[in-house]
Amino acid sequence: MLDKFKNNYSDKKTELLKLIECEWFWVCGDDRILCNLCPHNRTCTKLREKITKYDGATSQKFYVKYNCSVRYEPNGEVEFVKYNKPWELEIKDEILGNNFVEADRSKLLAPREDGTYEVIKDSFTYQKLYRSMKNSRNRSIQKFFNYAISNEWQYFITLTFSPEHVNRYDDAEVIEKWSIFQKWLKKHNPDVKILVVPEYHKKENEDGKKALHFHGFLNECPNIRLEPAKDEKTGEFLYSSVDKSPLLHLIDWKYGFSTVAVIPVDNNNRRIANYMTKYMFKQSDRVGYGKKLYYHTRNLNMSESINYLFPDKDFQKIIVEYGLEEVKTVRGMTVYRGKLKREDGK
Repeated sequence: MLDKFKNNYSDKKTELLKLIECEWFWVCGDDRILCNLCPHNRTCTKLREKITKYDGATSQKFYVKYNCSVRYEPNGEVEFVKYNKPWELEIKDEILGNNFVEADRSKLLAPREDGTYEVIKDSFTYQKLYRSMKNSRNRSIQKFFNYAISNEWQYFITLTFSPEHVNRYDDAEVIEKWSIFQKWLKKHNPDVKILVVPEYHKKENEDGKKALHFHGFLNECPNIRLEPAKDEKTGEFLYSSVDKSPLLHLIDWKYGFSTVAVIPVDNNNRRIANYMTKYMFKQSDRVGYGKKLYYHTRNLNMSESINYLFPDKDFQKIIVEYGLEEVKTVRGMTVYRGKLKREDGK
């Protein structure tokens, strides 16, 4: 995909290409090496040797610069995200390897039995705690969205908890019941795919606590029982507020009320995923430190995402060549989407 673009720069980078002796081109800063397009930057032995010889050091940090993220989805769609300002990923060079520096994601706090937390890291500051929680939330939401659009879903489910079966104001007890049900589903449907988000009801009890329920995706399961959903009070059949289609009830959900909406075959999961991720942003402050924003089975597909650095003029060529359409511009980035053609032209 990128071969035609690297040739445009080869003449300008002749001297540097001779230094690196790599088929890809590199941009050299004053005391940093910035990789433009090379997909081998993590394992490039030649680059590592040149850096070591250049400064005589056994270890040196340098950075890879990007301004575009490309995600290839299983259905053949491709999403380009062009950022207004490039960002850099730090790389650490050592004699025996050239690997990305792993971020320190060890816990800053540990829970006590009374529900409070104690500091377990000497370097703890409230600034670090805030940054850690913010970064963790963003990673979780991005990963959830990726799971949501990279798998085929048949059902959108809502599961509530009845006070007759569980203390729905006790998060730990609610999550335990959900875990039991998920294990039951996997036992009777080994290939089941699940992706759900916990959500708090708006109404509080006398202690100021809110009850949990779940929304999420479910794929086709041959061994689950469904029946038309009815209002618990009136006995009337229930219908979707979106397309007025009949809602179903999950018979094997024993802990409360449930609704199951059938997702149309030609439906784009993005709309639902966008709705749920927006909610997750608002909900994340209530979930608590170290708690999960979503739950999923381990067999979910994940779309491939690759970062690049493109000059603006070359990015415009890509837009034209692949027929990309601008979808939205928000928070310093522009999103384009299109569908890759197969070799047979379809």
